[in-house]
Amino acid sequence: MFYLWSAYHYARSTEDQATDHLTYARILRLMASETAIDHSEYERYHSFVLPALQEYEAAVKSGQKVGDKEFDSAKFEEEHLGYQLNHESCSEENWNEAIALIENGDLINKTDFGFHDSKPVGFELISDKQAVLKLNYDNLLAVLRFENIAYIEITIDPETDWISDFYCYKIKDSDLVTFDIEFYRIICRKVVLEKIVDFDKYKDPIPDAFFWSKPLQKWCCQQAVNEEYLTNRVRKAKEQVSLKPAEVSRVIRLTNEILAADGIQEIQNPIIRGKALEKFISADNTTRKEAYETVKTRFGMTSVKHLLWLRFTKDGHLATVAASDDINFGMESNSYKIINACGLEWDTSFILLFPITPITGRHQMKANERDELETAVGNYLIANGVPIIDYYSHNYNERDNQIVKKWPAPGQA
Repeated sequence: MFYLWSAYHYARSTEDQATDHLTYARILRLMASETAIDHSEYERYHSFVLPALQEYEAAVKSGQKVGDKEFDSAKFEEEHLGYQLNHESCSEENWNEAIALIENGDLINKTDFGFHDSKPVGFELISDKQAVLKLNYDNLLAVLRFENIAYIEITIDPETDWISDFYCYKIKDSDLVTFDIEFYRIICRKVVLEKIVDFDKYKDPIPDAFFWSKPLQKWCCQQAVNEEYLTNRVRKAKEQVSLKPAEVSRVIRLTNEILAADGIQEIQNPIIRGKALEKFISADNTTRKEAYETVKTRFGMTSVKHLLWLRFTKDGHLATVAASDDINFGMESNSYKIINACGLEWDTSFILLFPITPITGRHQMKANERDELETAVGNYLIANGVPIIDYYSHNYNERDNQIVKKWPAPGQA
């Protein structure tokens, strides 16, 4: 720093400044970079960043050879820091100006979602020109898509920090937009808010999964099968069979979305098959226990019961959404009786397994959260058009039973 400061003061006082604008511009940019920690943004902008750009412009005007990339970088730095200084206040005008640049951005104002204090829970580079970013905020998940990307910068590991700054603005004399949330800075031609997922909309049991028993004077689960008549669960299962199965990749994507909305880590490759699957369904208790303990250790779970798993049928339909440490393809279960009544069999070649672990920095698992997630995953998949053969089974867990017990009898407020 001593030599850099010396060069800076020399450049300011020497007559060479009047002719060698490019060298002085580069010194100023170095100063801007090296003083980022101990100088205010205002000081850096007015002492180094803005003067650096002015010197680049003077260099170009005087005929000095300045690379396009270097010049553009200086212009971007000046515009970006200048914008931040002019938009420090969280005024409604500044907010609306930023949101207007995001397609479907008006959806944000219809929810409680906020960029400040949100957390990146997923980033995927689809191609060199397209990316998807997922942000979690208080049981809400915002899914943002960026198109025709010109530049991406990730400053630190975003999995460990909450967002405190948000800027979105049009780049001067350009059709590009800068989207900046402190750890991600993306310059592109289009920012699209694909959706905001509200976890709370899906976490509770649906009324159709239960019926009011007059003799028992309570709400009961729908009966699985009956030899004398077609039960509601089988009738619903046959409706689902008539629908086109969802692709496994889509089931994975949607499951990860609703998990992320609750602040749960996404699982990029949840497919379990072959020998790994054989261990989970082994007749040997020790082998099964080791399989669950391995997953618990790998994902830092607090219990082997903190698992969601999805089974399919041989024709490609999703059969059930289940939870806990009881992965199986049993033929005595109600779920099997239902798929069998539809003329289907388990696909025993694979399952989808989602260990439930909160994102870094989040609270630990809440009581009954696994049951919440089981219900939410099933309801969210159905809401997004994924057929599930055992349509109601994800509503039958301890948490949902406690909720249903509090429902009033039909006709009562």
